[in-house]
Amino acid sequence: MLDPQALYVLATFVVGSACFSTVMVLARRQRDSLAFSFLAFYAALSVLVGATLLLALAGGGDRDPSWSLLLLQYLESFVGTYGVMLALPWFAHSVYGPRSPVRNRLLAAIVIAAAIVQHGTELVLGDPWDTRGDVAENILFAGIVCYTLWVAASRWRRVDVPRPLAGRFLALLAIGVPGIGYDLLISERTGWPLYPLWYCVLSVVLTSTLLGPLPVRRVILPAEWRLSEREGEVAGLVLRGYSNAEIADRLHISPNTVKTHVRAIFDKSGARSRIALVSAVLVGGGGVERDVTPPAP
Repeated sequence: MLDPQALYVLATFVVGSACFSTVMVLARRQRDSLAFSFLAFYAALSVLVGATLLLALAGGGDRDPSWSLLLLQYLESFVGTYGVMLALPWFAHSVYGPRSPVRNRLLAAIVIAAAIVQHGTELVLGDPWDTRGDVAENILFAGIVCYTLWVAASRWRRVDVPRPLAGRFLALLAIGVPGIGYDLLISERTGWPLYPLWYCVLSVVLTSTLLGPLPVRRVILPAEWRLSEREGEVAGLVLRGYSNAEIADRLHISPNTVKTHVRAIFDKSGARSRIALVSAVLVGGGGVERDVTPPAP
């Protein structure tokens, strides 16, 4: 008979696994970069929760460590935890942009170096390092999550991020940060970590969002047009099918100002209509990550 804590982790893992299969199909069918980046983050988080479940079923650290328990602990710590550290900011950069290969490489270098130091030192020094290494690992993990929350909070209002995915992911991150604090400081005493529950909620919310109708993910405008930041925002909304009045309302500017920006965009792009502007984006060195669709009425 499973104890309540094991049942709790099992229930969250079952829901997450079902969603994980859906995301795999979605990424494969749509060849969508956002779905692929979510899949990488989701896979690491699934390994973390799955290893936690198996450790709970095996009795955790209450028994003498066998090779199977050591393997599960390795999956939970090295593959799951460090995998989440690598993939979480990558997914955030994909959602909130702009893509930053340099920043992704820097974060990857920090995480990989920390993993090598943590596990290498643990093998050499054994138990004397174990507690200190776990503290350092937890601090790095919390730092990565806080950095991701900062990226999301500072950019989620931009018009070039996918709605409603950006807002929902930001809300999940805001909920997750205090949960991580609880897990790092309190859950070892209670035995009830919150991250499996967060994983379950994230699974349902983000998978259903990715399956639903999304507006254009990000408009990539040809650099040679040399649009200003405001003109780029207006162009992104034009390509999504917004009218001048809707753009004015969304950006809190006057309709006449929108007309001025649209004329400037047409002049710089050489387009004579909104349809021509879409074609110019698709063939003129830019592109879109999904078909441009008008907003829902």
